[in-house]
Amino acid sequence: MENTLASMMKKDVYSVPESASVLDAVRCMVEHKSSGIPVLSADGRAAGFISDGDVIRYMADVNADAPVASMYPLWKNKELLDAKLAGLSQIPIMQLATEKVVSVKLTAGVAEVFTLLSDKRIKKVPVEDDTGKVVGVLSRSDVLRALLMQSPLLKKE
Repeated sequence: MENTLASMMKKDVYSVPESASVLDAVRCMVEHKSSGIPVLSADGRAAGFISDGDVIRYMADVNADAPVASMYPLWKNKELLDAKLAGLSQIPIMQLATEKVVSVKLTAGVAEVFTLLSDKRIKKVPVEDDTGKVVGVLSRSDVLRALLMQSPLLKKE
């Protein structure tokens, strides 16, 4: 069986609109157990992308290269965590979201996706149709899972 992006991607696009707050995005990511979601314009195009890393760095007040462990003081202090979370409701999503969205076309090949994820050092990309509308999300795990499932060693008997 040949793997296509359509067969590998998640077709349920969990997202937030450009008018959302960062707290709205956090709620969406928590509810759907997602590490990142696209921010969609009114016409369904990717206007941005927000990841848990973007939120962690903001809440911990650290730079992009800081380790996740830098957020430990927030876990240790529930009042501080709650205050930081409450503050996220006042921050427009596009203030933290990446505006130069890295995406792939639905017609892209698997090799192109591997290269893109590797070169850009990202874990997830929105998948767009030929009009630019987001029709899915593809993660590194989705691609790896699909490729590994081709092995007879991993097929269920």
